[in-house]
Amino acid sequence: MSPWARFFSAAALAWVFLRVLTPGAATSGTQPDIERWILSSRDEFGAGHWEKALVPTRALVEHFPTQQVYSDRLARIYFNLGKPVEEAAAWEQFVRSSSTPEDACPAIGQAYLRAGQRDASLNAFERCRDFEPSSAEGWFYLGQAYQREGRSDEALHTFREAVRVDPIHSDSRVGLAGALLRAGRPADALEIIQPTVDYDMDYADVYLMQGLALLRLNRRDAARAAFERASKITQTYPDVHLAFGMLDYADGRIAEARQRFERALSLAPERRREVEPWLRRTEEPSP
Repeated sequence: MSPWARFFSAAALAWVFLRVLTPGAATSGTQPDIERWILSSRDEFGAGHWEKALVPTRALVEHFPTQQVYSDRLARIYFNLGKPVEEAAAWEQFVRSSSTPEDACPAIGQAYLRAGQRDASLNAFERCRDFEPSSAEGWFYLGQAYQREGRSDEALHTFREAVRVDPIHSDSRVGLAGALLRAGRPADALEIIQPTVDYDMDYADVYLMQGLALLRLNRRDAARAAFERASKITQTYPDVHLAFGMLDYADGRIAEARQRFERALSLAPERRREVEPWLRRTEEPSP
């Protein structure tokens, strides 16, 4: 994103925050008005009528800025309307008014990320970690945020903390194993992910990470078995097809590899630049 684009994006975000977070900015209501807003907000939200639920819910947030139930509802409405800037602002109002601000996590950081506000997203995930430092989930999402920003050492440390806080939190072990693989430490990655196989047998990422570590260690038969387990859990995970395709290619199964890469691309067309080199390789004679 260019500096000007970042400036205008930040300016728009600031305007929305002033609009959403200023109590009473647009609405004053009588008791009958308030009762009507309460009923309409509840019923339209419950029915999934997001546009219809927006106006009364926003009126409630402006009229009762310390009532966290309304800011929570408003954030979820904006999420379903695909308005991440407004969603982030509503989650900020929730954090300001709630005795349990951790309930805004990880949605607040994810909303900023979808809004293109990467610095704000990282800050939100850091706050989420601080809201509840005994939660592995907070550490895990922060580790992912550091990884997105290319802060690999901090990501590795953060995933380690997540596993320390909760040794059986599968996401954290997957995150740590991935960070170790990126650091060129497949044996350590395998050691971290291996226990998860024993207690989370329905999580495709566990077998994907196990298979990738085994593949890096050139234990191809074991890697194939891990990828097969992942494929049995889900047929719609592009990373599994990509990894399986790489293994097939390494084993000289060119036709099978191409089918895997084509499937991965069909599932994730936005990753064309990543998949196309493999498709080109499968058009060439087997190495």
